Amino acid sequence: MPVALFLALSLQTPIPADVRLETFKTLCVPDRRDMAATSARLAAAGWVRAEETDHPELAASVAIGRAEANDPEFPMEMEQEIWKDPGGPAGRYVIVNKVSAVIGEDEDSDGDGVLQSWEKADDLVFLGCGLWDFDATEGVHPGLMTAWTTQTAAQSIELPGQMIGGTWNVYHFMPGTADVKIGFIPDESPWVARTGFSGAMITMTSAPEEEVEDREEAASATDAGPQGD
Repeated sequence: MPVALFLALSLQTPIPADVRLETFKTLCVPDRRDMAATSARLAAAGWVRAEETDHPELAASVAIGRAEANDPEFPMEMEQEIWKDPGGPAGRYVIVNKVSAVIGEDEDSDGDGVLQSWEKADDLVFLGCGLWDFDATEGVHPGLMTAWTTQTAAQSIELPGQMIGGTWNVYHFMPGTADVKIGFIPDESPWVARTGFSGAMITMTSAPEEEVEDREEAASATDAGPQGD
């Protein structure tokens, strides 16, 4: 269905706003490419740091994520902060993280004794921000995502009783961020054992500003290639 037609039909049946999506848009989106700025925004909004033991499903899901980051074939380093609203619903958190990884190795491929930018290992850094509602009984309505992004879902998951979710492209209005994902896992779902949690989530991953600039410079150098005499 064309996006314009979908949006037109959506307007005929307004969908009530979801405070979780609005919270995500307010706290995660503006400074998504700067972890320190996102943390400062959360603190300014009255949110406070929390420990992963604050909620059993939070602890379980964080432990699974940490185990995945410890893959010896693709080692990663992860810095993470967990925030909660003292006056908000129990079981609702914003998690901010920074994941770093090194791809490849330094190699003097032209043998000139000097490592050029295209001969160095690729340092990858990704910043994540997500809202998690472990006590939720329903997820964010996909129509709200379509109205916000002006896009229909690029990918949808429809497994009744197990998992419901979708991915929306946002790079056309959120530079440095490819997409935003939503999901919902009910308490009785077999996916709870795999993910460590039930409930709703909204997540995205972004490249920091300096990462984009560095990669553009490296691409320019690669296009130029090694210069002969």
